[in-house]
Amino acid sequence: CNAAMIVDERYSAAEKIVDHFLNLLETLQPRQTWTQLKLVLSGSQLNAFETAMTQGYRATSAKVETLIELQKDVYCGPVTNRNWSKFAAGYNATTALSLPQVFQPYEELKNSGLLIRSKTTNATSSIPIRKFESSASCLVIAENRDVVIIPIRKDYAHDLINYEEPQGTLLPSPEASLRLERAYFLSPGREKILVPGGLAFFYVSGANGGPMEVICMSRLTSSKRMTVEEATSTRRFGVVDSTQLQSIADKEGSVVMITFDQLTKFPNPISFKELKKQGIVNRANLVTTQSITTGQAETIIELGYEQ
Repeated sequence: CNAAMIVDERYSAAEKIVDHFLNLLETLQPRQTWTQLKLVLSGSQLNAFETAMTQGYRATSAKVETLIELQKDVYCGPVTNRNWSKFAAGYNATTALSLPQVFQPYEELKNSGLLIRSKTTNATSSIPIRKFESSASCLVIAENRDVVIIPIRKDYAHDLINYEEPQGTLLPSPEASLRLERAYFLSPGREKILVPGGLAFFYVSGANGGPMEVICMSRLTSSKRMTVEEATSTRRFGVVDSTQLQSIADKEGSVVMITFDQLTKFPNPISFKELKKQGIVNRANLVTTQSITTGQAETIIELGYEQ
């Protein structure tokens, strides 16, 4: 896939435009299939270049006058022990590098990184798992990685994670939904299970006629307890105002802000009825954030990508 992005970075919305374009470019690619992206930037777009590099793009030798060409190989989907062989085979066929045949447990990935071997020199090196996920646009569901399901109301889901109802909507999306990294605010009490580096499934609850289904997953990048005043200053990355923040604050006036990236939508949303059938939830409704096992996460992913 070839694309070009020319943005005047003197424009106040340039950062938001760059985030949205890079996110959209990956969203439009086939799911769980290796694809090479080639991106052309103007040499004057220093911020866009830096953002693209943090997302795993690498500069090629191609340079035409004042234009710079970047590229990366993306998978666009989750990776589990059940589909690792196919994932690794595709990566090995697409790049000059080779992944191990054995799926590494998360503690090993977190502490030592993902092992990668050069086909040219046969030398082995490691890459931090977060860097690899950002580069390949994938999420690795390895054994013992922290995973949670987070309930979110339909109106917040529309604004934050681009949830679209079957009949569609003409409402404009807020700034948060255009960002590579976004924020969500919760009442204090469950922050201990919201571990940075862990994975989160978003479940659109039944409140206000919501569909009661898991629609996407993401990677948690931070979790922090803060005052309502502090939370209000970060609102461009979230979708709640000060009044809504006050309504979820505890008696000390604190809320919990989580940030997340690598948002991955499922072709097939997973209903609450199916979650209950699979033994993933057991209450009358999913009303609070809960931990799940990596095995249960794999089941959700298989249902989300079921043909």
